[in-house]
Amino acid sequence: MSRFPYIDTLKILEKWGPGCLFYGNGSSEDLEDLERRCESGERYLALFCEFPGNPLLRCPDLRRIRALANRFDFAVVVDETIGNFLNIHILPDADIVVSSLTKVFSGDSNVMGGSLIINPLGLYYHHLKPMMASEYEDNYWPEDALFMERNSRDFVSRISRINANAEAICSTLLASGWGSGPHCNFRGHD
Repeated sequence: MSRFPYIDTLKILEKWGPGCLFYGNGSSEDLEDLERRCESGERYLALFCEFPGNPLLRCPDLRRIRALANRFDFAVVVDETIGNFLNIHILPDADIVVSSLTKVFSGDSNVMGGSLIINPLGLYYHHLKPMMASEYEDNYWPEDALFMERNSRDFVSRISRINANAEAICSTLLASGWGSGPHCNFRGHD
């Protein structure tokens, strides 16, 4: 289930996985359908979602997803690239958290990278950790690692500026009457 997933995630799951059921909205109705399918005996290996989704910034109900995953034994994989780990704390509700480091984390558009975090308290940690230890191959180009580290040094201050700009845009849109659709409820950090 996902809301506008990164296209490669969806295509990889469709082409090389055992199949894929795509929920394009990540809504309560989608979760109700997933629950009905699971109750009728359908089984899933994992649920992939973005939090928030790109481009509409809608967020699936991670607590409900976690409860369904616990009840029906599937992993929860969350892409937090847009929200980023300074703004959202999703690890308790996920088995795996992935993020693109190419965009905001790097900030200079001159290097590519990604991250994967396995929740040490997650249901699948004891299966995933040894698999990653035996299968992982560090093929990150040394110069890319240097650029990623250098670029990320001001990540915290850039996120603070991005948050302030996002709040200003939301305030302007709400004041202009454009706030009748999705609402901006962001409140900055001190």
